[in-house]
Amino acid sequence: MNNQQTIREDITNRIVASLKNGKVPWRKMWSADKNCGASRNIVSKKAYRGINPFLLEISRMDSGHRCQWWGTYKQFKELGGQVKKGEKGTKIVFWKILEKEADANGKVKKLFFIRYYTVFNLDQVEGGEKLEKFRPTEEPEGVSFGSDDAFKAFDEVITATKADIRFGGNKAYYKRPIGAWPKHKDGDYIYCPNRRQFPDIRDWYDTLLHELAHWSEIRLKWEGKYAMGELIAEIAACFIPPSIGLPVSENMENHNRYLASWLEKMKDDPKFIFKAASQAQKVSDFVLHFSHPEIEWKEEKEE
Repeated sequence: MNNQQTIREDITNRIVASLKNGKVPWRKMWSADKNCGASRNIVSKKAYRGINPFLLEISRMDSGHRCQWWGTYKQFKELGGQVKKGEKGTKIVFWKILEKEADANGKVKKLFFIRYYTVFNLDQVEGGEKLEKFRPTEEPEGVSFGSDDAFKAFDEVITATKADIRFGGNKAYYKRPIGAWPKHKDGDYIYCPNRRQFPDIRDWYDTLLHELAHWSEIRLKWEGKYAMGELIAEIAACFIPPSIGLPVSENMENHNRYLASWLEKMKDDPKFIFKAASQAQKVSDFVLHFSHPEIEWKEEKEE
């Protein structure tokens, strides 16, 4: 077994174990403290992407760390901090696509390169005056998913997509186009029960984000099997809120419904969770770029 395969299997096993223990790494804990959001690098200030947010969240759930800031031993040392004696780092991955020379038919072969590196949470680091402003407060305040500000922010995200959303009935689903999109004859709309039909308003927004993820599939030219599509939609619905400072719903219905299927797929195919995480990130960026132009989105060209 090559090193690339070993890393994928190790990461898959970590996520499978977390799910079996009832810890879902794409549903992050929420706090109003500005230093307790989605995991970011202490130097670049950029959010971690792909599979890495899952690995960092598993580490944070297991250890109780609250801070969103992570960095390598060297990065913290250069900022005047020192990793505490005895602290263990978290292994995450660096990856990129390598292109081989074109063959006789002019086709370029692409290889997926992946390797580990180790990071530490700021909670594991002491000292460093430059680091003090990045530490969470002692008792960060909780945030209400259904606050007026959250309502407004979620509504802006959903409205900006200009998706055809029809309300009523008792089922939520995305109706795929009948005919070739965008010159289809029917379909390409979301159907969702009215807001008042949901006992918890958080579940209404969570449902809309989930269906918007399905709405994005034809726009992103994604085609795949049902189980993968549901996992992508759930992860994307959890990626979207923290990206713009909003809390995530605690609704576990979709997760519990498909858990057995996902666990089986992950154990059978070490690339499964990597594919889902990558596509969910694309979906999240795509849905958000309509309302938040600062979130970069570039349409991928077909090869």
